[in-house]
This record gives sequence, C-alpha cells and structure tokens, in this order.
Amino acid sequence: MIKQLIAFSIFSFGTFALCAQELVLNLEDVVNRAMTESLRSEQVQNDIQIAQWRYKAYKSGFLPQVGLNASLPNLNRSLEQITLPDGSDAFVSRSQASYTADLEIRQNIGLTGGSIFVRSNLQRIDLFGNNSNTSYLSSPLNVSLSQPLLGFNAMRWQRKLEPVRYQFNQLLAVEARENIRLESARLYYEVLINQINEEVAHKSKAVQDTIFRISQGRFEMGKIAENDLLKIELIVLNAEIEWERSKMDLDLSMRELKDYLRLSRDTEVTLMLEEDFPLIEVNLEAAIQLAQNNQSGVVQRNLRQLESEQMIAQAKAGRRPVIDVFASYGLAQSAGDVESVYQNPQDRQLFTVQFNVPIYDFGRAKAEAQAAILTARNTQLSIELDQLEFERQLISNVRLFKFLQDQLILAKQGDEVAAKGFEITRQRFLIGKITITDYQLALQEKISSKQQYLNALRNFWTGYYQIRSLTHYDWIENKPIE
Repeated sequence: MIKQLIAFSIFSFGTFALCAQELVLNLEDVVNRAMTESLRSEQVQNDIQIAQWRYKAYKSGFLPQVGLNASLPNLNRSLEQITLPDGSDAFVSRSQASYTADLEIRQNIGLTGGSIFVRSNLQRIDLFGNNSNTSYLSSPLNVSLSQPLLGFNAMRWQRKLEPVRYQFNQLLAVEARENIRLESARLYYEVLINQINEEVAHKSKAVQDTIFRISQGRFEMGKIAENDLLKIELIVLNAEIEWERSKMDLDLSMRELKDYLRLSRDTEVTLMLEEDFPLIEVNLEAAIQLAQNNQSGVVQRNLRQLESEQMIAQAKAGRRPVIDVFASYGLAQSAGDVESVYQNPQDRQLFTVQFNVPIYDFGRAKAEAQAAILTARNTQLSIELDQLEFERQLISNVRLFKFLQDQLILAKQGDEVAAKGFEITRQRFLIGKITITDYQLALQEKISSKQQYLNALRNFWTGYYQIRSLTHYDWIENKPIE
C-alpha cells in the first residue's frame, strides 16, 4: 500500500510539472518572443502582406487583362411591340434563344491614360416556332483604342504615387516592429520594478511588525504612552496596505506582460535581470542622415507633396475641354452555320470623337483650381514645418539617449555602492552595533538605489529602441535594420 501511494505521488507530481509550464526569461528572450508571438507582431506581418498585395494589384493593372464574357443561353419568349413597314405598330410573338461569347484582352497605357482592346466575338440566335432558324455572327478580330485627350490622366499619377505609397508602408512596418521591441522592454522592466516595490513593501511591513511588537512590550512596561503605541499601529496598518497594493501592481504588470507575449495565465514566468548593457555611440550627423533616408515620416511628406500636385493637376484639367477618341477596326461575318461564319469576313471600322467643352460655369472650375493651389501651398508649408520639428525631435532624442546612458552608468555605480553599504550595515545589526531603525534606513537606501537602476535600464533600452525606429539602424551591430 505504501509503495502504491509513493508511485501515485511521483506520477501526480510529474503530471503537474508537465501541465504547469515555467519560463525563465531575460530581456532578449522577452523581446524575441514579442517579435514572433505577440498579437502586434502578427498584425504588423499582416500589414506588410496587405501592402505587398496592394502593390502587386497596382502593377498588374498595367499588364494585359484577359476576360471572357458569355451568355449561355439567353431565352426570350414574349409578346413585343414592333413597327411594321407601313409605320403602324403591332404586337408579335417572339420565341428565341441567343448565345454570346466574347473574349477580350485589354491593355492600359499609363503614359497616355488610354486603353487598347483586342476582342473576338461569336453570337448565335435560334428562332423557334413555324419559322425556326439558326444564324451566327462572328467577329474573329476587333482592335479598339480608347484615348482621352487634354483630360486628367489618373493612370499617370497612379504610377507616381503607388511606388511611394508602397515604400512608405514598408518603412512604417519596420518602425512598427521596433515599437514592439520598445513596448516589450517597457513591460519587462515594469514587472521587475514592481517586483522590487513588492519586496520593499514586504520588508517594510516586516520591520514595522517587529517595531510594533517591541513597542507593545515597552507599553506594558510603561515606557511609552498609549498614544505613541497607536501611532505605531497606524504605521503598521499603512505598511500592510502598501504591501497589498504593491502585490496588486505586480500581478497586473505580470498579466500585461503575459498577454503581450501570448502566454497562458497559468505559465510561471521568472524574469532574469541583465546586469550588463552595451555602451552605444550614436553619431548625431549620421543619425540625421539615416533618418532622412529611411524614416517613414520623410517618405510620407513626399507622398503628401505628390498628392497635392495631383489635386492641382486634376483641378486644372477640369477647366480644359474633354476630348475622347474611340477608334475600332475589325472583321465580321454572318452565316447559318459555324463553318461558314469565319469565311470571307468583312472589315468593319468605327471612329468617334466626343467633345465636352466647358463654356461658362460661373467660375466654379477656376475656384476649384485656386483652392487646390492654395491647399497644395499649405501642404508644402506643413511639410516644411514637420521637417523642422522632426529634426529637432531627432536631435533631442539622440542627446537624451546620451544623457540616459550616462545616467545608467551612474545608477549602476550607485546600486553597487548601496549594496555594499547595506551589507556592512546588516553585519553591524546582527552583532548589535546599530538599531533596527538604522537597519531599516540602510535597507530603504539599498532598495531605492535598485529602483533607480532598474528605471535607468528601462529608460536606456526604450530610448535605444526609439533611436533604432527613427534611424532604421542597429547601432550595436552597426548595420541597417531590414
């Protein structure tokens, strides 16, 4: 019986160990997991693919498009009104079936905004009733050209805008991925800082409990007044409240980190603090040049400039006459059977020129053109202001990062000094050389230094990822970010 209980206990423990997943993560692990497993990373990947498919759709619009239109069959059995040769109208019975198949190849011409069509068509009509009959009409080849003149060429502007828009989306995706690094680093240090805060609150509570017990003994001996004891008890209660609050903050930050990394709530996560950090030299002039070449905001400003120029071109085109030219040449033949319908086809030509000339619109077209010109000018001014603000922000971020790196070095030194000072104080407290109050002050100083160090680490890494996002450059590996 005892052996069975032991075996069951071992099996149960092993099953629990398999079910309860435990992860030990450092900063690099958290960032890498966020880059591959987070919901935001999947969303960014989808954004990249959306941009790629849209750009592919744009490019395919300038390639030949092949289509087949067919009606197989179109049945019509009805009474319809027709005009007789003498000019009178009569209702006659119609009973027929028609079949149509039309194969078309279309090619857009981006330079002129026109289109070329090549078609092949076959039609069949079956008449039912007393005068049943079957006839065919074929157009084996028909070449058509549709060309607008003097109007707005949307395809020409599309060829200008779409490559810039695609470049903007690609750069935007790079920056979105860098923001994932920044956010995961922030959440990582948020948990570590809350762990320190919880540790501080817990130890503070333990110290206050000790002081309260000592004070109770002194009160019983008549060495302190009841009012002093009540004040100390209030301090203990406040320490209890602070500890509970710090535990709640730790739990919430851990949940947020797990959710961001798409980890189960049951997963036990232990964060390892990376004490080492690289010393990074960010050259200001190089950073500005990299940002000018790679920042999505710069490309977006170029895109806005092109869009404003498009608006001007479209508004000006509205003041000009619209001329549409349509020309067609083809072959056609009709017969009673399929074999004969392709024999000795007759040529067929069509040429049409349509005009739409604005004569007087009470200044509407002129007003729209002037509004477009002024809007474009405002866009240009906004672009220049954005450019100046961007450069100021970039310079500020680079200088701030240098400051954060210096602060981190000092914070690490302060943490090491505070840790050594606390160890000395702890040894003196154990041999009774100092009071518990002195011990508590040393502990608070040690914890405070650790908090400052963790805050400095968080600010350092988030600042670094911000610089990476602005410049699209890995300053640790000295290579561009793809």
